[in-house]
Amino acid sequence: MNIFLMLYPAFEFASGVLAIVVALRALRNYNISGEKIFLGYEIAFLLIGTASLLRSIILFETILSSARTAIPVNAFSEMLQSILSLVSYLVLLYYQLKTSYESIEESLELVPFFMISTGINFINALILLYLSLSVLIRYINSRKRSQMIVSLGYFLLSLSHMSYFIRMRFGVALVLENSFRFLGLILFIVMLSETKKVEK
Repeated sequence: MNIFLMLYPAFEFASGVLAIVVALRALRNYNISGEKIFLGYEIAFLLIGTASLLRSIILFETILSSARTAIPVNAFSEMLQSILSLVSYLVLLYYQLKTSYESIEESLELVPFFMISTGINFINALILLYLSLSVLIRYINSRKRSQMIVSLGYFLLSLSHMSYFIRMRFGVALVLENSFRFLGLILFIVMLSETKKVEK
């Protein structure tokens, strides 16, 4: 048996144990201070630890058993870990936003809206980043200037969505967000103008 094959689930198991330790420490701190952010840490890292431990156990079992079942079972365990990780990160996001705005009582009602906005901006940034990389690969193969401009345009639009996360803390980043979007749109105008010239 390949020892390196066993290292992956071993590290996954160790990570799960560490996450559980973090959760227990966070629970202790919450009991001492009463700060809600520690409760968020406790819930989130407990979920992360549980996901890692379950995945490591499934990985160990699939490695030791028949290779036929290894791929589907491993895919299921990876999906389960991804879902639990997503839930844990949403918990962290919720408590972080709640802590940030708890000094303003009315703003607590806005926490779900901030969570939705954050999630959508993150997804938008990832989609645009994927589009940027996809067009960049095509540019590397074809060396067409228009594709380089489009790739850069997508990248700047992606940065405009990423700057939302800075804006949550620093309002000045609004300028950054709008600047990236403005420059990205300018690049698309440049590309479309050049395309018209080629067609003529």
